[in-house]
Amino acid sequence: MQSAEFIEQKANDLIACRQAQYNVRVHILLIKTLERLADEIANKPEKLDSFWLRAFTDTIADAVIWYNRANNIDGKVAEAYSACLNCAGRYAEEWLVQDLKSDCCYTGQLLGIITLNNSIDSAVSRVMTEVINERIAKPKGNLGDFLDDVYATVQKVEPYCIRCLCALARTEPKQSRFSGILKFSIQQIYTEKKSYIFFIQICASYCLILQLREEWLQKLIESGVPTARISPFLDKCLLTFTISILDQRNSIRGCSLIPWELFVLALAWFSNTGSFQHFSPVVVPSDNRLFHRCYKTTCDFIMNWPDAASSRTVLRMIRDKFSLVVYFKLETQHFLSELKEQLLSPSSMKMVANEKTDRWGEKIFFECSKTVIDALERVWSEEVYLPSLIDKSWDFTLEVLFKYVQWIDAIKKYYRTEKRVPEGLETWRFFCALCTDCATVDARAFGIALSPIWSKIREFE
Repeated sequence: MQSAEFIEQKANDLIACRQAQYNVRVHILLIKTLERLADEIANKPEKLDSFWLRAFTDTIADAVIWYNRANNIDGKVAEAYSACLNCAGRYAEEWLVQDLKSDCCYTGQLLGIITLNNSIDSAVSRVMTEVINERIAKPKGNLGDFLDDVYATVQKVEPYCIRCLCALARTEPKQSRFSGILKFSIQQIYTEKKSYIFFIQICASYCLILQLREEWLQKLIESGVPTARISPFLDKCLLTFTISILDQRNSIRGCSLIPWELFVLALAWFSNTGSFQHFSPVVVPSDNRLFHRCYKTTCDFIMNWPDAASSRTVLRMIRDKFSLVVYFKLETQHFLSELKEQLLSPSSMKMVANEKTDRWGEKIFFECSKTVIDALERVWSEEVYLPSLIDKSWDFTLEVLFKYVQWIDAIKKYYRTEKRVPEGLETWRFFCALCTDCATVDARAFGIALSPIWSKIREFE
């Protein structure tokens, strides 16, 4: 029994000794690796080459491996490790910025170093500030040629903004270069159609971001770099930059993160205005038509984003920047207020002046009936309706029709009590007009449900 205990004790001592030897060996390898890494950082080349970068990456990987395996690391060794990794991370971010500006040959290896250093967020920030913003906000070369390039890209993704410019310039795209169109119409846009500036800005921004993404991926393919691991990082940079645009509340002049330089330069050709409007009306609606156009363009941008599944969270954040609830209330609240006013005072019974005929050839006699028809047509029209608000649009439709039924009941109760109709109108003619309006509203509601509402619901199948 004593022999067995003695053997077990010696075995445990041997295991502890082997573990201590292993820890010492790991510490030695960690220190040697850090020395090698420090030497490579001190002797980094002026221009990157694949052989040196591969050795540099391997050294960083070795340092991370030995550091994670070591136990009870000395404080000075830990400080040296942090200093070396931080320095390597800063250089990797700097080289990544340079590489994305050139041919993207080393993007994969540099991204690996940044991942080992757990500095992805810092790299995203630098790429946004030093690559994307510089590329989009500050076009190089001749401005006219740059505008022509933007025209070619925008024409593919968002033809509507070209039609807006051409309509304002009273020209056809085939008859004039984009820079010429812009020169001819930008003053009119600024003085008469300021909201178009925001719309063209957001269209151009989305198009340039997509263009930059395609350019990066093409460079990676030409350099023989696998894109599957790198494209999520590039998407994160581009989409985070898009969010920063929508978050921006500063004026265009004096803000370095607004990619609207081409429009500022274009405006400078005509006038030296001292201030510019804020970008906030795009996401918090003050101009509903501008909000509607920009939101639909943003949805198209999201729908057309390649590999959207891997970027679903960021794309949803971009979409959620738009205040849809505020937009819907601005579009519908005045209709509800008018109906509520009519409902609370049935004695007023406002009549439509001169018994106007609507665009369907039907006469409307009461203001309340006209309000109901206008509300239903408005909320389901193409210039107001948004797919994301279909549930609210349907609820609004039901609420409007319910209030109309309540108004009819209130009119009947009022007549039974007061025995009065609007002055100058006979009782039988009053009720004939009311019956006609009911039939007209019923027919128009059925027509709206059969055409725009049903077709829009079918889009979700």
